[in-house]
Amino acid sequence: IKMGADSEAITFHYIPSTYVVLGLSFIGGFVDATGYIKLFGLFTSSITGNLVVGCTNFFNNESSGVFARMFVSLAFAVGAYATTVLTIHLHYALKQTNWDRTINLFGCEMAALFVAFLFGICVDYSADEFPDLNSWQSIITGSLLAFSMGVHNGAAQDVITNCPSTTVMTMTIVKTSMAGANAVQFWLASKSLIKLYPQKEGKADDYEAVMMKNYHSYSTKFFENVKPLIFFVLGATLGAVMVIHMSFWNLFLPILMLGILVQSVRMSRALHNSNTHEKLGEQDQDVELSMTKSPIIQASVISEEEEELEVVVHESTEQDVAV
Repeated sequence: IKMGADSEAITFHYIPSTYVVLGLSFIGGFVDATGYIKLFGLFTSSITGNLVVGCTNFFNNESSGVFARMFVSLAFAVGAYATTVLTIHLHYALKQTNWDRTINLFGCEMAALFVAFLFGICVDYSADEFPDLNSWQSIITGSLLAFSMGVHNGAAQDVITNCPSTTVMTMTIVKTSMAGANAVQFWLASKSLIKLYPQKEGKADDYEAVMMKNYHSYSTKFFENVKPLIFFVLGATLGAVMVIHMSFWNLFLPILMLGILVQSVRMSRALHNSNTHEKLGEQDQDVELSMTKSPIIQASVISEEEEELEVVVHESTEQDVAV
């Protein structure tokens, strides 16, 4: 994964870019399922659901959960907003490297998710636990989770160039369906099972080759889009199973995954610094070697040696005269 045009160095070490996106999609589904089950159907990652249900309940004169859903949606927006502001200051004001900025952004997500984890555990062990959706316990816990997911999205969009959505899968499903439809149609056309050319003009000479090329292009896009969707579903499934048996203790898994991600960035930064120092050392050696081979430098050295020899001879002559 490369971050912008200011650096060509790899940000994550030993983790391919596609795996990073899949891991972030897994976390998005995991946290959303956790909030949905523990907080009475409150979405903490797929905020569109909160907006739809909240507006529906409001206009149906059902006040249940309207404030909670709106407040959690606002917390998600605040998380994304704060992350963007932080990114701008880290990049322009502090001139941080890609590695430092990535560590700080995902570190903030880890911290926000850890606070939500601690608060959820404390409430879970309290006498009241989570009474209902409108309770302050549910609203605060949901807001903390939503804030962490806002940071999650803001960090991913800054760190990963052209990053697909890792929390809301609506557009991902649309892109997957479109790519799949194109791939199927062009494959059928390449096998002459359907006709994708004007009947009057007839089939071009390279018709099958062009259709097959289009098929390969859209099939690649299909798999690129469907993988995050699959991992989002896997994360939601595992999150649901774990939260039922472990309550908010299940959040240790996404926190651990983010920790591995941050450590990968640290390793990449250390490797880059080591390689940079080695290259600088080699350049210094090359400069020294070129200077020693320079005719001007060699002539200067010879001249200095001759001057030293003349001084020695002169001193020796003076001593002989004195004797």
